[in-house]
Amino acid sequence: VKATFDSAAHDLRAPLHRARMRLETTLVGERFPPEGRHEIESAVEDIDRVQETLATLLQIAQAESGVVGARHHERIDLGGLATDVVTLYEPLATESGLAIETRCEAVPVFGTRQLLAQLVSNLIGNAIKYVPRGGRLCIATRADGQSACLDVIDDGPGIAAKFRERALTPFGRLDRDAAVSGSGLGLALVAAITRLHGGQLELADRA
Repeated sequence: VKATFDSAAHDLRAPLHRARMRLETTLVGERFPPEGRHEIESAVEDIDRVQETLATLLQIAQAESGVVGARHHERIDLGGLATDVVTLYEPLATESGLAIETRCEAVPVFGTRQLLAQLVSNLIGNAIKYVPRGGRLCIATRADGQSACLDVIDDGPGIAAKFRERALTPFGRLDRDAAVSGSGLGLALVAAITRLHGGQLELADRA
C-alpha cells in the first residue's frame, strides 16, 4: 500500500507543479482585467492547497509505515523542543488575540526531532485556529513515571466524546467546522506521529 501511495503521490505532484508554473507564467506574461487575474490567482491558491494536502497525506502514510524517522531517532528534550515551537507561534497567537503560556519541564524522549516538532506545531496551530479571541492556550510537558507527556490545554469548543475517534482519521472534520479553512489532516498526522513514537494521543474535556 505504501509503495502504491508513494507512486501515486509522485505522479500527482509533478503535473500539479507544472500547472502551477504555467499559471504563474501566464500571469507574468499577459495583461488581464482584474476579474481574470483574480480567477487565475484563485486557481494557483487551489493548487497550493491540493499540494499541501498531498504532502500531509504522504507524511501520514510514511509515519504509519514506521519508515520515516526510523534511522534518525535521537535523544531529545521534549520540553525544550515544545518551547522553541511556541516561540515561533507567539506572534500568530498575539495576532489572534490569544494568550499563550508554557509550562515545559525538561523531559527526555527518544525520537525524530522534525516529526515531533511537526506534532507540536499541528497541535498549537489547531488550537489557535479554533480558540476564540480572548482565550488562553497552555503548552506543558511533564514526566509521568517512565512516560513523557505533552499537554495542550485551551479554551476552545472541544470535541464531543462521540466525535473524537472520527477527528483523528484523515479528513475527519466535524460539520460545525465546515466554514473553517483546513484539510482535516492535522490531528490525523499528530496521531500517526504519536503512534510511530510508541505513544498515545488522547482528546479530553478540559478539567
